[in-house]
Amino acid sequence: MTGWVWFWAAYTVAAAVPSAEGAETSQTEDAPAKVVEVSFEGVEDVDEGALAAGLANHPPTGFLFFKKKVPLDRTSLRLDEKRVEAFLARRGWFEARVVAVDVSWHEDDPERASVLFSVEQGPRTRVVGIDLVGDPFPEGMPSDERMREALPAKPGDPAIYSKYQAGISRLRELLVSRGFVHAKVEAVMERKIGVPEARIEYEVDPGPLTRFGPLTLDVSGGIPESAVRSRIAFKEGDRFDPNLIELTEGRLFDLPVVGSVQIEWTSKGRPNPLPVTVVVRPGVPRELRLGGGVARDNVNLEVRLRGSYRQANFFHPLQTFSAELRPAFVFRDDLGQPALNITASTELRRDDFIAARIRGTLGVRYDIIQYEAVQNRGPQVSVALARPLLLDRLQLRTSVSFSFVDPALSFFPEDRDLSLDRFGIFEREALQLPGIPPAPTDLRIRRPADLMWVTWAVEVSYDQRDNPRSPRLGYYLQFSNEISQLFDPGAWYWFVKPEARGYLPLGSRLVLAGRLRWAMEVFRTDPAPFPLRLFAGGAQSQRGFANRRLAPSVRNTNGDLVPLGGEVLLESNVELRLDLFRLFGSMFGMVAFLDGADSVLNLEDLDPLNLHWAAGAGLRYRTPIGPLRFDIGFRLNRTDGVLPAEGLERLAWHISLGEAF
Repeated sequence: MTGWVWFWAAYTVAAAVPSAEGAETSQTEDAPAKVVEVSFEGVEDVDEGALAAGLANHPPTGFLFFKKKVPLDRTSLRLDEKRVEAFLARRGWFEARVVAVDVSWHEDDPERASVLFSVEQGPRTRVVGIDLVGDPFPEGMPSDERMREALPAKPGDPAIYSKYQAGISRLRELLVSRGFVHAKVEAVMERKIGVPEARIEYEVDPGPLTRFGPLTLDVSGGIPESAVRSRIAFKEGDRFDPNLIELTEGRLFDLPVVGSVQIEWTSKGRPNPLPVTVVVRPGVPRELRLGGGVARDNVNLEVRLRGSYRQANFFHPLQTFSAELRPAFVFRDDLGQPALNITASTELRRDDFIAARIRGTLGVRYDIIQYEAVQNRGPQVSVALARPLLLDRLQLRTSVSFSFVDPALSFFPEDRDLSLDRFGIFEREALQLPGIPPAPTDLRIRRPADLMWVTWAVEVSYDQRDNPRSPRLGYYLQFSNEISQLFDPGAWYWFVKPEARGYLPLGSRLVLAGRLRWAMEVFRTDPAPFPLRLFAGGAQSQRGFANRRLAPSVRNTNGDLVPLGGEVLLESNVELRLDLFRLFGSMFGMVAFLDGADSVLNLEDLDPLNLHWAAGAGLRYRTPIGPLRFDIGFRLNRTDGVLPAEGLERLAWHISLGEAF
């Protein structure tokens, strides 16, 4: 009985005195308390929020009225002392010690407790040297300098445990990328007690330079083995390259019939050459998707809905049928023009059409689209062939499309003599375009007539970006060549549209991005009809203007400025993208940009040194489907001509999803 009494007494003392020096308390044993504040004394250069969040007695979590408070657990305070010391040690303060823990209660509310940790942080240990050791390295190994560049920790940096550990995976990834798939890396950090210096030693065992060995296919569900084999990016005898593994997976997942891909090998015994097994299984053949979105600038509001259906293995494992409906409600503030736009389309896709990895598509689409000046409605039928080359970085595509449009004129009186000529919509007498001298022969129209034309297009693109969805390094080039024939009155049009984009990282959080886009009519027998004309302005163009508002324009009978498009277009964009912090698990950032663009009637009207320029800034929140962004552009010059929107001389703002380029 006496032993039990002493045990309980010892337990009570330990609970009441949470640190070696003791804690000041003012609450009885039975009174409830919850932690409302955790603070630290003597701690510098540390994220105190992250430090407190890892404790058993941590501050409230949650948002606003939904915050959750943890009960004060005085028996865990000793463990929290060790957690604080371990947190600091992992960041280089190996001598840090908690010297006292004080618990206090709010006088007016005994259920609210605050915890204060007093710390002697001591000096921060820094890396004074990094050694790479191992047996004589075989031919093909990365240089000593290249391996040191891959290490996140550098001499002079604080001895941070996460960087030291990350060096192991970084070195192994580098070795595997060079073909040493069986590489092993171990590391040791050495330091003298009482001396704030440390040395890191990485022991590297690269193993043999590995080559791909025999390939085994494990394919089921009726997927043709020939289709799988033609998408293998490596062959027996090639040096092992993880990029070829990733490329193979991407090619196979691009087949709609494929549901899962596994590429397997074994490292046991360090085999060389390396036998590889590719396991491919079918996915769900039918897929229904529903979604929607909103796009907004200071002129246009568009609410979009989207429904799509896809059926893979449509009468053939490599054949896919898809259908899509995209209704959208559009409202333009300055023109007061609500409209319901509808695009309905179907597509039949055949992979490995004619030859391996050639994709053929047959598409049928019907549009009812309300633009600022006309409503275009009618069908389009297209046939296209596409083929990737050069490890899929080079894409070739050619298509032939037949289009029929029944344009309905908006904002002009019905009793005027109108024609589909230079713009598709112009008054008979000459009109003055803002900033452009009168051109009477170009500014004539009759009543809109039905349009039928055929277009042959060839598109070539080369993608050298590290990540097409969110690039940080690399470039993208594209060239489009379009030849159209209008059946009545038999006019011909030839447009060329080159584009270049580039990305350069300036540190771990900052990226410099740029784009240059050019489009022009190099040959025509008549002025281009409205559906072929060129417009600038908007969230993906010159952000000092609302969508499509940077273009040759006229005023309608209500006096509203209506853009009708040009035949020559030049756009340039420069953007600095900065990642700031994570919010709810996703990155939040901002951008600063400079945009220049112009859309004109003729090449001689374009002055590349005097474009419409706008500077601005924006916010970015990266979501799984792309960055949600808000941009504001401020016009810098030429404010006496075309306006961003009626009544606005300098500002335009945009809410959209996805990067500008």
